[in-house]
Amino acid sequence: MNGIGDSPPRPDGFAKVSGAARYVDDISLPGMWHGATVRSPHPHARIRSIRFDPAAAPEGTVCVTAADLPGPNGIQLLDDGWPILADGFVLHVAEPVALVAAPTRLAARQALAAVQVEYEPLTPVLTLEEAASLPPLYELRLESGDVDAALAGADHVIAGTWRTGHQEHIYIECQGMIATCEDGGLTVLGSMQCPYYVHKALVHAFDLPEDKVRVRAAVVGGGFGGKEDFPSALAVHAALLARACGRPVKMVYDRHEDIIGTSKRHPAVIRHRTGVRGDGRLLALDAEVLMDGGAYKTLSPVVLSRALLHAFGPYRWPSARLQGKVLRTHTAPNSAFRGSPWGSIPSRSAPATWSSRATGCPPARCSTRPPPPASAWRRRSAVPASVRNGGSWRRPANGIPAGMTGEGGGSGSPSTSTARGSPATASAR
Repeated sequence: MNGIGDSPPRPDGFAKVSGAARYVDDISLPGMWHGATVRSPHPHARIRSIRFDPAAAPEGTVCVTAADLPGPNGIQLLDDGWPILADGFVLHVAEPVALVAAPTRLAARQALAAVQVEYEPLTPVLTLEEAASLPPLYELRLESGDVDAALAGADHVIAGTWRTGHQEHIYIECQGMIATCEDGGLTVLGSMQCPYYVHKALVHAFDLPEDKVRVRAAVVGGGFGGKEDFPSALAVHAALLARACGRPVKMVYDRHEDIIGTSKRHPAVIRHRTGVRGDGRLLALDAEVLMDGGAYKTLSPVVLSRALLHAFGPYRWPSARLQGKVLRTHTAPNSAFRGSPWGSIPSRSAPATWSSRATGCPPARCSTRPPPPASAWRRRSAVPASVRNGGSWRRPANGIPAGMTGEGGGSGSPSTSTARGSPATASAR
């Protein structure tokens, strides 16, 4: 890594500014067709029937529904509860119901009209308030010390409620994927942040051996978390169409489709109580985070855990209670998004408020006390490099991935990793 004061060139900089970088939509394969998605216009409805009329579609058009899936109807992430295609019910506007492929992008768009879906609309749940009485998608609780007693004995208790709304990633390049079926396996090339997620989803959906699925990440035109989970769904969709028509298939969303159909930042309600002594010392933290997960769980458990852990801020709390729930609404699934405002908003604003009340100084000038002890900054490696099996990221039979999601400083700085040893005894360094 270069030192402070240096200006290292971006490894991908010249290719991008010169126009040499090839994004998904710059790539064309021989005989390639294009795919499009039939989407629900309803937030909640029963699917009565799906009819495809080949005579009303461009010649050769193929159509895929949930009835045509070769394996389980689920995108494998933390679990497989997110359907590949809606079957029986739709749970959000723009949920994929069917897929079509045709020789050109225009023909694929025209073919959408040849798929007729009969719906029975049902009452949707659209807000956190409406969802509060329903079973959550996920919940988590962290607690240490006697929070109620600490708050009862505090000189000051500062309480607040914050609300955040949906936020769109608005990456420059929309979601895109190319899939090819050949030699009994699958190859996909696309815009993604987590190739191993995509690989796992394809292996699960098509019930294939791992070595029969190949995933390549193209140049990525922005992600910000929005290309962590959703490329898994799009890769499975493109691969289904490639399997159905026997040709490579490209699927690239336009901006409207990308916004209505892909994941967003979770809307949330955050309730926060902070108890302090008259000299400004922290006594207790009591926080609750309610997140709108949308229709399916996807990566919401990871996001919720980040929110609760960030609610501590850089402070040492003698007593703390953090509670969180991901609630289900009939909206598109919400998922990863860079940053963690649900925890950091109260942990940043509440200490300034109580410190101002305790000392009388303006909030902008207040500093918190006491600082974390030196022990808070000491860490040891949880998994030594020589350990043969360090957890789910380690596969003794296959070795280890040389690069992992979230590793390094990003595409703007040099970032390397190596692996050594035989497949059965490989270790990271």
